[in-house]
Amino acid sequence: MKDFFYLFIVAILDIICLVSWAWSLTKTTVANSNLLHNTTPIFAVLSGWLLLSQSFGSRFLISTILALGGS
Repeated sequence: MKDFFYLFIVAILDIICLVSWAWSLTKTTVANSNLLHNTTPIFAVLSGWLLLSQSFGSRFLISTILALGGS
């Protein structure tokens, strides 16, 4: 039952992400919208560090920088 709850929360967050991305397309260009959408790793790392006191290894941070460079 606990797994179902987590899956439900992830689904709700994914729906919010897609709706906000589609809404941003009405407010700006596709290029700007995609660039903002691809900054997700920055916010994920920052929120994990600030809110959850998570520490990240150098391999993870390097791979995050590479992922951002690809976007």
